Amino acid sequence: PLHDARPILVMPFTRQLAVKSPEEFIQQSFMIENIQTAAITVGENWRFGAQGRGDGVFLRDFAQKHDFIFEAVPMVALDGKIICSSLIRNLIAGGDLDEAAKMLGRRYSIFGAVEHGYGQAGGELACPTANLTVECGILPPCGVYAAVAEVEKRRYRCAVNIGKSPTFKRHDGTPVRVEAHLLDFSGSLYGESLELTLLKYLREERTFGSVEELKRQIGSDITAIRNICCEIE
Repeated sequence: PLHDARPILVMPFTRQLAVKSPEEFIQQSFMIENIQTAAITVGENWRFGAQGRGDGVFLRDFAQKHDFIFEAVPMVALDGKIICSSLIRNLIAGGDLDEAAKMLGRRYSIFGAVEHGYGQAGGELACPTANLTVECGILPPCGVYAAVAEVEKRRYRCAVNIGKSPTFKRHDGTPVRVEAHLLDFSGSLYGESLELTLLKYLREERTFGSVEELKRQIGSDITAIRNICCEIE
């Protein structure tokens, strides 16, 4: 119920916070004016403070001194591997989206704001794309992916290209871009926030001999993506 909602305070993990001693870290994180700490729950192997000198023993003693509850949550294993954020990030960066999804309990998503692109996909390729500015998270390897985009609570199957569009021979300093072509969608998405849930890696990004050859490949990709989405969704 809405009347039972509680506010959430999010503290950005900054470089300045990371170099503080365990004592300073705790004081700044939990001893906040007008906020009374009732309990702290962390993973049993969580470390904090400069050089990771703070641990569960430190937190338990601190909780006893300040009269609040401390609980260390046991680590969870899957197929003999301890689930942790660093392992999941490595799986995504390595392109193992299925294994990452098992550990996350859901498919991996990319979030970003839609910005203006180069205009070639909608013009020369007749395949308009939403170009995402991704400010956080991990990108999987460059290539083409089957995905689902969520826009204003509606879901659209889409083709996602992560890479530098080498067919158009831009300069070497071109950044890696995330471009999504939403199937059966019409309208403008500029300035909108978009979530892309990656379902499956389809193929590597490569250079084509002509725009027409690339257009034919995109047509094949879209057919394959429709079939993949039907199987997975």
